[in-house]
Amino acid sequence: MIVLPEQIVTVLLVGINKGDADAFAQLYRLYHVPLCLFAERLLKDSVAAEDLVEDAFAKLWEQRRSFNSSTHLVAFLYRSLRNSCLDAIKMQGRSVERHRAFVEEYYDIANTDYLTTMVRTELMVALHQAIELLPPQVANVIQKTYIEGKSNQEAADELGISLQTLKNHKNRGLGLLKQRMHKTQFGLMLCFIDTIRAV
Repeated sequence: MIVLPEQIVTVLLVGINKGDADAFAQLYRLYHVPLCLFAERLLKDSVAAEDLVEDAFAKLWEQRRSFNSSTHLVAFLYRSLRNSCLDAIKMQGRSVERHRAFVEEYYDIANTDYLTTMVRTELMVALHQAIELLPPQVANVIQKTYIEGKSNQEAADELGISLQTLKNHKNRGLGLLKQRMHKTQFGLMLCFIDTIRAV
């Protein structure tokens, strides 16, 4: 079974609160890509998303001694980033009417969408960690069919293997993921695989 991101953050928390740059760098590596995807989903702009993620990590570093749990620390990152994204949207120079319409629509779904996006992002982190532990050919098949959304035939053609070989690798991969991922994560992955790609 893989180590969950929350468990890793719990270990890193002590170092981060003490100002340990190595612990901070590990946290950065763990959450940089998921947070960029989270911000990009809100902003529809990968460059701006990257900038705001960097700002969120800078704020985290400045307030590092105030976190009492891994949940508190990760929630701070997401909340800080979400607020920065909303501020950026307000500053984009859109017309007042367009902005008002967006804000009304967004705040109707804000809490649900925010939490759903957080769950998807955390699930994506766990999924990518688990895929990295698979044998290379099996990992490629899972990546192509589940993450990239290709059909079995498209993936087999790209990988230069027969359709039956692809299916064998896919079944083996799912079996290994089921063993290595937390039972709840694996179930959620199967239910929400299409929406994970959209994060």
